[in-house]
This record gives sequence, structure tokens and C-alpha cells, in this order.
Amino acid sequence: MQELQFDKPTLLRTHGIDKRFNDVKVLSQAHLEVTTGEVHVLLGENGAGKSTFCKILAGHLQADFGTIEFQGKKFLPSTPDEARQQGIAMINQELSLIPDLSTAENILLGVEPTRFGIIDTKELNLLAQQAMMGLSLKIAPKTRVRDLSVAQQQMVEIAKAMHQQPRLLIMDEPTAALADHEVDILFRVIRCLCATGVSVIYISHRMKEILALGDRVTVMRDGQTIATKRLQDTNEDELVTLMVGRTIAEQMPKRKVQRGAKMLQLKNVVLRPGLKPFDLELYRGEVLGVAGLMGSGRTSLLRRIFGVNTMAIGTVCVEDKLVARHPKAAIAAGIALVPEDRKQQGLVLKRSVRENMSLSRLDKLSTWGFIRYKLEKTLLTTYQERLQIRTPSLELKTATLSGGNQQKVVLAKWLLTNCKILLLDEPTRGIDVGAKSEFYHLLGDLVAQGMAVIYVSSDLTELLGLADRTLVIHEGELRGILNRDDATQENVMGLAVGSVDRFGTLL
Repeated sequence: MQELQFDKPTLLRTHGIDKRFNDVKVLSQAHLEVTTGEVHVLLGENGAGKSTFCKILAGHLQADFGTIEFQGKKFLPSTPDEARQQGIAMINQELSLIPDLSTAENILLGVEPTRFGIIDTKELNLLAQQAMMGLSLKIAPKTRVRDLSVAQQQMVEIAKAMHQQPRLLIMDEPTAALADHEVDILFRVIRCLCATGVSVIYISHRMKEILALGDRVTVMRDGQTIATKRLQDTNEDELVTLMVGRTIAEQMPKRKVQRGAKMLQLKNVVLRPGLKPFDLELYRGEVLGVAGLMGSGRTSLLRRIFGVNTMAIGTVCVEDKLVARHPKAAIAAGIALVPEDRKQQGLVLKRSVRENMSLSRLDKLSTWGFIRYKLEKTLLTTYQERLQIRTPSLELKTATLSGGNQQKVVLAKWLLTNCKILLLDEPTRGIDVGAKSEFYHLLGDLVAQGMAVIYVSSDLTELLGLADRTLVIHEGELRGILNRDDATQENVMGLAVGSVDRFGTLL
């Protein structure tokens, strides 16, 4: 591949990087060039080799073959500490904080200020406070990490890396747990760092972030470098094609809408006190999209249907039968909820794939309290093949799977219940474009078999590509339900921000 020239001095240059794990080759002649003060996006599907490549740069792994130059000198870090001393810091996708230590102790771990050989606690807290101020992070330095939210922990991890004052900062999915305003703060910090000459390697699956933040992008596929481009000269569709060899449009399943009998009916639903109640119907073989800004009430609607959000009022009927306000009653009626946070609410990560898949049907798979392992294996293998869950063994811990395969395990757990209504809350968040494509086609198959689906997504391209009808919520209130032909991004956003009512009248 011909190298793309960029009008800044080179900070990092790698060539011909190879890496194997046993007999599996994860990197093959991969290369990357990063210039001073740029945000260089590293893009590719899960398994493309991005994280492995970056772990080699940060000293967590060693390459089997290839060369690395950093600041004009040969660079082969054997440990993360050696890489940090040379000016490279990495924020891993999985948090590396110590829960029982304070926020300040985590930020300055290994570089604590001392006085007469004893840690200077006052100085420690002051330095940590300064590091957090740079991220507009208002957390007391003495607060234990285990008492922080996931988003706060992610920001502490970023503050820890910033405190090292690196020349090259590697960020692997840094916004996965962050709210929009926290993402805005992080982007401002990154731009300020780049203005001072710091370079950033940024790994993300979020195309809007990539296009808004990055200067250049290097695309990887199957452990190889495919292309490097200026982001101003490319677009989302081209980048997806480079990653997976097909366009976004080609990923969406083409199907004819064959709406069947009414499956679900909501009556007089109120998501927040004082709002006008609304009714809703869902039909067999239909995908009903739910759009709205963050905090609008999309998740509350799904949780009400599933019997979790008892604060919302109204009734839920499945096939004209009233369903009690409890998840157990919802499951018995054929309703399944795939939650937004699969790791916290959808899976038991420390348990095996087999245990997670079986969790919803232990009644069917056991006799007198004992698991019928032969029946379990037969049933789970069937769903593993049907959903193409990629794991060498069902006994593997679920935490070791990719995001896309974890999501398939959640889905398999519910399909084992023979559910009729599937509630999906941000089901493709945090999974790569290849896994998304598989998920879309799997969803199309389920709907073709008569499943009724309510689909919440913040990705309007995805939502409008899948939904037969799109329901739009604004601040807990139903603003409109649009048919496929009327559900344009402009119409949906107009309703979502409250600038038009359900009839298209400007407010």
C-alpha cells in the first residue's frame, strides 16, 4: 500500500508487525504511521488486530517480527512501564483501576509523591485533583473507585493516563461508558492535547466520533493494514466497505413487511407524572423502532413493558391478555428484554457461556433440581449454531467473548424461552460493523418467522433501515409514529427535539 503523506513530522512509524498466539496469526505485516499532534483513528472489526497492535506499542505484548520507531529511534518496549518512560500511555478498553483504592491513589499509582520516604497524601490528593480538573471531573480525591459509576471510572482512567504527560496517548474505546456531555469534554481535552504536540491513537466503532474527531484513519482487516486516509477525504460508507468489503446498505436485510396479528397492546401509558397518556400496538412480523434523545424515555418504555419500571402507569396486554407488572409475568407471556447494558444487566460475565444461555430455562433443563446435561448440551449447541456464537467451548467464561458474541448469548438466552415479543435496547452498541451485519440478518430471520420486535437505537441510519414504523419520544411523551416512507432523519429529529408535533406542525 502506498503511504499517505501528511504535513506534520512523524512521531511513530511501524513496519511489518507480525504476532501469533499459538497457531493463530493475529497480525500480519501490519504497519502504522502517526504524526505529531494528530488524532489517528485505528478502525476495524473486532478481531481485526487493533487492540493487539496497540498493546505491542504500549509494552503489554511483544511483536514476533517487525520494527517500531518512536521519536526517530528504534523502540521495542518489553513492559508497560518501559513504554510509559518513553512517553507512551494506553487507556485499555477494560478498566484497570483498583476498586478498593481511592481515586487519587489510582491516578498516581506507581508515581506517588513522597516525603522522607513516605507517601505525601496531601500532595497526592492535590495532584489528582489537578488531573481531574482538566477533565471537568468533580470527584473527591479520597472517594473509593468502587463507589464511582462506570462512566466516572472511565474518566478516572483517562485522568490517570493524562497525568503521565505522554507524547503518544492510545485510547481503546474510551467513550463506551460515557454520556454525551462527558464525550464532549473528552474531545475538548484531546484537541487541546494535540495542539500542544501530543499524538492520539483512537480506537472506536462510533462513526460519528471518528469523523468528528480524527485527522487520519488507518483501516485494519484480518490483522493487516488495508488503507490509510485523511478523514476529510472519506465517508462512513467507504470506511465500512474497507473494513468488511460491503456497504452499509448491503448489510441491511431486504424484506417485505408481512404484518400479522396484533401481539402487544399498551393502553393509557404514562412514562412520567403529569404527561398525556398514549396507546400503542405491535404486530407479529413487525419491527417497531423507538427514537428519541438520550433520557427521553425510550428505555423506560421497554422496562415498563417488561414489568421492571413500575413507576410508569398503564396496562400491557399480550394477545388480548392482561400481563401483570412483573418480569416473571412478562416472560411467561412471551416477552423478552435485551437490555442496553448487557454486561451489567444481561449477563453474568464470570460464568460460562453455557450457564448464561441456560439461565432462562433451568426449569426445562432440570429434574428435581439437577441439570440434565445431555439435554442442555443438545439444546444449547442448536442455538449456538443458529446464532453463530463464536466460542471454542460453551464452558468458556462469557467475559472472554467479543461484544457481538456476548450479545448473541443474551439473545440465545431469551430465544430458549420461545418468546414472541423481543424488546431490544441499543442492541448493537459496542459491537463492530461485521457483528452488526450478522445481527441485522438474524433479526430479519426472527421477524420473518413471526417475532414482534421493539427496537431502540441512537443510530438513526440503523433504526430507519430496520424499522417498519418508527415511534418518536420527546421528554417522556409520544410525539408521533411514522411509517417507513415518512420516517426520514429530518422528520424523526424534528419530533425528537420537540420542534414539531406528531402532525408535522412547527412548535
